[in-house]
Amino acid sequence: MADDWIIEEALDKGKTEAEEISHCQKNLNPNEKLLLIIASRRKRSERNRLALTDRRVVLYPEGKLQSGISFDYNQIDTVKRQQRRLLSHLADITLSAKGEKVKFEEVGIEWADEVVQKISEIKKKTVKRVRSTA
Repeated sequence: MADDWIIEEALDKGKTEAEEISHCQKNLNPNEKLLLIIASRRKRSERNRLALTDRRVVLYPEGKLQSGISFDYNQIDTVKRQQRRLLSHLADITLSAKGEKVKFEEVGIEWADEVVQKISEIKKKTVKRVRSTA
């Protein structure tokens, strides 16, 4: 549910991974389920957290979920993962949604792959649901 970087950062601050997850869950909409939360290695980034819920993707500054930007899955046109050249264990995730591109940088490559896969799967389910109700 949370990447290794979140666990390491929590330990450095004398906290636990569960505390960050709990804080995130408390700030979600009612009945919204947190699926995954990852951290950018760029601590000073404007948005250094990415959360996937069962309804949307949220990019936000650590500890400030309400200050972030979010996209419902049906608003996302594309999601891509690009491996870093020099830091090959890291990747960037780029979302194209609502006519804009948002980049989430320096994520563990295995977590970037997980995010891209989950978003793609959820988007497919969302499209199927929309088509079946039409």
